[in-house]
Amino acid sequence: MKHQTCNMDDNRDLPKSIHRSSIDYANKSESFPYGSCLFHHVWQGDPTHPILKFFIVLSTVVGLLALPFFLEINSFVFKLDGEWDVEHAVSIQGGYSAILVLFEETMSLSPSLVHHVFKISLAAYALLIIMDLVLGNVIGCRDAWLNNGEIINRRCYDDMFMEPARHGRLIRRPGNSLSNILYFFFSMCLLFSIPETQDTTSSNKFGNMLAPSDSMFAIMLLFLSIFSTMWHSSNTNLVHYFDLWSMDSCVIYLNVRNFCIAEFVILRDMLQCSANTARNITAWSGVLLFTLIIILFGLFNYHNYKIRLLHGAVFPLSARSRLMRISNIWGRGHTDVCIGDVCAYAALPIIFITASVSLQNVMFHTVGSALAGRATCVSLSLAWSYRMFERFVLDGCIPATFFVKDTQHKEANAEKNVMAVIGAALTSPTAVFHILTGVTLVTGYMHS
Repeated sequence: MKHQTCNMDDNRDLPKSIHRSSIDYANKSESFPYGSCLFHHVWQGDPTHPILKFFIVLSTVVGLLALPFFLEINSFVFKLDGEWDVEHAVSIQGGYSAILVLFEETMSLSPSLVHHVFKISLAAYALLIIMDLVLGNVIGCRDAWLNNGEIINRRCYDDMFMEPARHGRLIRRPGNSLSNILYFFFSMCLLFSIPETQDTTSSNKFGNMLAPSDSMFAIMLLFLSIFSTMWHSSNTNLVHYFDLWSMDSCVIYLNVRNFCIAEFVILRDMLQCSANTARNITAWSGVLLFTLIIILFGLFNYHNYKIRLLHGAVFPLSARSRLMRISNIWGRGHTDVCIGDVCAYAALPIIFITASVSLQNVMFHTVGSALAGRATCVSLSLAWSYRMFERFVLDGCIPATFFVKDTQHKEANAEKNVMAVIGAALTSPTAVFHILTGVTLVTGYMHS
């Protein structure tokens, strides 16, 4: 398997500033071909003592394997109450019906309303598919997006993701694009839910207390579904930065929400503030903190756009570019990759879950909904572990590579082989990541 070679004709649509980097990249990439796992290259290039490297890797793997059972471990260690599901008639064995009960108990959404929102989501993405089929098959349009290197950056995209392109189509990467449907669905659920959670008669009604910041989260999640779908469909430079901005903001909100709930408990129970005072302070804290986060991530991505960090022919933050010593880490130049970096990135779900859920559990002395909490832990652990084998991380995802055996021929496969397109879409690490993290956001919100 070899990386697709690059010549000056291939670069005619690229900005002149990245012609040289793309040529250098093509010349060096023979040692790190697409589809091969980079872990052993990282291991061999890291000067850290092998025993220490082994301990770091083992600790990370054990942590990820234990993460799905974190709620049980936390409950056993801190002797937490685990009766929430029983009290609210949520059966872990209830399957789909239990999920509908969770929507009703935590978001005040009736099963019929959830079904309507899901139908709206399906209709929105079905419309995209119909437009793609009409433009590509009926009208015969072969250039649904502008073919300009200053606007569209396929090379950077191909350096990040395994799913092959369908050139000239409205949806160039169907798996990575259409998998954003859960983000859209949950954003719609939140927007419908917030007016239903305005009961202020109970000091334990947190949905109303955090309704302002929840509304901001719903809007950012809607932005994420739109920008992510556009980025993976069009590979547009500008949209990429908006995608990262909305994604980072949404990812951190559940931690913000749990922090605010803990703040409410401290104000009401420890500082003896009235329930209304504690509720108002907490509500404003959520709004101000999340606004600050949105602004900071916005400025950060605007800076990266101004320096054209992601406009090049390669993804400058990837493990592959760091192994080739041509990386540019947030505009600060090259940094070698080591086992510690890989494991720190792999361990992010552990940090996210343990910090957020532990704070909530200790404050309330309950695990909350075991079903929602377990689904959050399992979905995030699986999503992140599978995504570690995406092209820009360690590469070498075996199921996806099966459908994209040679990057030199992936464009032909994507155009002519329907089964290859479907297989690549279903096994794409990023598509799987979108679906599973969509579950994480839904159940994590229910659990908070």
